[in-house]
Amino acid sequence: MTYINGIFPHPNLVIEIPLVTIEERRVPRKKKTRWWQKDFQIEDVILESIDGIVELRDAEDLLTILQLPANLDRFDTAVLADTIDRPRWFAQQVAYVLKKTGAIHQIDRRKTGIIYQRSAA
Repeated sequence: MTYINGIFPHPNLVIEIPLVTIEERRVPRKKKTRWWQKDFQIEDVILESIDGIVELRDAEDLLTILQLPANLDRFDTAVLADTIDRPRWFAQQVAYVLKKTGAIHQIDRRKTGIIYQRSAA
């Protein structure tokens, strides 16, 4: 997602993200050849259903799909990580994309991190 910064948002661009349910069939791996390999191997991925489509037209839509509360005015990546229930390193990447697309902007810098605020719509 970090690669869309140069093209999104654009008045002539709509990104459609399908919401899908899949079934993943896993089988035990016979022998692990690398220490980082999982104990299983993915045999097949089956599309069960298409549950909907999310359309991204502007930077505000990015904040909408993250389901950030409207009263969350000032925040850092630690608060963002708690809000979206992801690790902080992931929240830092999300904040980078949001900043580059104009959805948020930096207002302060502290020892705990950068403080962001929603951009005016």
